[in-house]
Formats: sequence, structure tokens, C-alpha cells
Amino acid sequence: MINSKRASASRAFAFSILISLAGAVITTPAAAVSVPLLVFQGAWLKTNLYPPGAIVTYNGASYVSLALNSNVTPGTNNDWAILDAQGAIGPQGLQGPVGPTGAQGPTGPVGAKGATGATGAAGAQGPVGPLGPTGAAGAIGPPGPQGLAGPVGPAGVMGPSGPAGPGLPTTCVVGDKVVYYNNAWTCSPSGLPRYVVNGDGTLTDNLTGLMWELKTGTAVPSACVPANNSATDVHDVNNCYSWSASGADITADGSLYTNFLQTLNGGDYFSFSVGLDVSNGPTPCFANHCDWRIPTIQELQSIVELGPVCGNTGACIDPAFGITNALPYWSSSSWAANPAIAYYIGFGSGVVNQYGNGYKTNFGDARAVRTAR
Repeated sequence: MINSKRASASRAFAFSILISLAGAVITTPAAAVSVPLLVFQGAWLKTNLYPPGAIVTYNGASYVSLALNSNVTPGTNNDWAILDAQGAIGPQGLQGPVGPTGAQGPTGPVGAKGATGATGAAGAQGPVGPLGPTGAAGAIGPPGPQGLAGPVGPAGVMGPSGPAGPGLPTTCVVGDKVVYYNNAWTCSPSGLPRYVVNGDGTLTDNLTGLMWELKTGTAVPSACVPANNSATDVHDVNNCYSWSASGADITADGSLYTNFLQTLNGGDYFSFSVGLDVSNGPTPCFANHCDWRIPTIQELQSIVELGPVCGNTGACIDPAFGITNALPYWSSSSWAANPAIAYYIGFGSGVVNQYGNGYKTNFGDARAVRTAR
């Protein structure tokens, strides 16, 4: 707070200054105070602190501070005194002479193209032109309906007799069927060779109507080793497979089904243990047939040949089958007394067996079969 006596003295001093500035002859005795200087501080700002004697401009007038103040608008109380106010606006002066004409500006850009005018009226019709050339002939129309049939002509001369055709066989046995084989009619199966090699990796048994897979490679007369299976040829005679991977009764989930049969059938095989088709394909099927299966023990037994080579120098099977290992081959038939065992035939002896190698988790050879007729 500013001392009130000092503020009154400052106002008295400033007032005496104002009277002097106005040309008055009246004087006011000055108090025993310091004489402030009049200092012009420009336009008034409410944020500034103004001492006594500060001169500012505000709204076109000049003011002098009579006391130390801040944020006090000039003309609103006794902290400020007006020095001179803005005078009234004088009359408008006479109009000055007209200035010289300026230079011509540059030519403006070309204006946009105007809209197309309305179409003019049609002219008078011209004279008739010369006759044009004759047009091309039109297309031929559709044919008319067929006329009535003419009378039957006379019979022609009889031609020569043709060659004698193949006759039907007259000596078939009971159970035979007449089939056309090698350009002639014959009895089947009695008049046909029992085994016919089809040239596509298969053999047909005309006695049973079964088609068998043929093997490839060179037989190794020793126990099969799964690690030696061919990675590229599913028909390799030395490949061997397990009937079941889990060993649980009749579960057909060994490589015999999930590898061997699945490859032959283009990714599919029938799992009789669960009674459904398992699909993991598709790829091309062997010999264009997708119904290959593991033979029953009766079907496998039907191709055993107990000839002179059986058990001596080769496998107990007809030579038409080609390469065959003299080892146990799996059947799809389970042993009723123990479903964890399957029947097999050892083609080194031609004997049906189920013990030893018959446990389904063991490994054995395999030959696929399908019903051809």
C-alpha cells in the first residue's frame, strides 16, 4: 500500500504542473516532497506499473499519472489526469486534382469458347441421283418338305456269301460262361488259361475271377526288414508291413493299410475294423482300379501251388505271378480265438498259419487283390 499522505502530495504537485501547463497564474504551494519527472511511456498497458509523472496515451487522449498505479484505466478515477483530449474531426478538405491516366494494362486471356449456335434450317432437297447397281442375290430359302416316296424298285442280285464267322463252343462244362477271347468265342473259365498277365502290373485268375498285384524287384530270401522298404516302389517284393499299429484286437491301422493299400487306391482304403472308407488323397490308383484290398485267407490259399519248386528252390506259387518271396504273406482274416492274430500263408511251404508271425504288430509281406468279375 502507498502512504496516503505521500499520494495526496503527489496529486497536489501534479495538479500544479497541470495548471502551469494550462497557462494559469494560480500557484499551489508545493509540499515538502521530491519532484517527479514527467516521462512519456507510450500507450497505456494495464500490466505496467506507472509512477507519478508517467505520461501515456489512451483512446486518442494523453494522461499523466498522479499516483503510483497499475491496472487502473486512465480517466476512470483520480489516479490519472487528462492532459489533452482528441479534438473534433475537422471538415473534409477539397478534392485534389485528377491524376494522369495510367498506362494500359496487358491484354487479358482469351475468353472461353461460346456455346454452339442453333442448327440452321435444312436446305432445299437436291435432285434425284442416278439409279444404283443391282443388289446381290438373296440367300437360298429353306428346303421344302420331302416328297412322297417313290415306288419300290426291283430286288437286286444276291451277293456272294461272306466268310464263316467264329462259331459258339459246344463243349463247355457246367458253370462255364461263353466269352469272346483272342478273337474267338470260348468257354470261361474251362477254355481259358487260368492266369492271364494283363501287362499293367496285374494278373487275372480266370478260375476265381480275382485280379492280383504283381511284384517287382529281386527277392531276398530272408526275414523282411521294414527299414529296407523301397521309398519309391510300393510293389517291391521285399517291402513288408504291419497289420496293426496299436495291436488292439482287429484294428486295421498298420502300414499294411495306411501305407500299402492307401498308395494303391490313390489315398483311400477300406478299414473293415471300423467299417468305413478312409480317405487321404486323391492320387492316381494302381492300374486304374481303386478297390484293391488285402485277400482273405481263402483267396490267398487259392493261388498256392504245391509244385516241385515249393519249399525247395522257390515260392509255392504259379510262375505266372513272377517274382515272389518264399516268406509269410498277410491275409485280412483274423483268428477267432485271438483277434490280435491274423492268418497268413508262408509261401516257402504253402501252409496256412496263425502263430508266431501272425501277431498283427509283426511285419510280413503283402500282395493286393481285387474282384475282377
